[in-house]
Amino acid sequence: MHQQLQQSIADLELLSGKDEPAFQYIVTITTRPDRTLAQNPCLHLTLDRITNANMLLGVRF
Repeated sequence: MHQQLQQSIADLELLSGKDEPAFQYIVTITTRPDRTLAQNPCLHLTLDRITNANMLLGVRF
């Protein structure tokens, strides 16, 4: 399901015709994304729980 969501979002970004995306979003997944979506411009930030610096907002709740 998340792969379909990511592809839909990527398609919407292409349709906007702008250099910058028309919207921002956060999608968290536990599996690897499709190769075409796992690189720029689709992937901007990778988070992980190994260090606090790689966590969203930089803190552990």
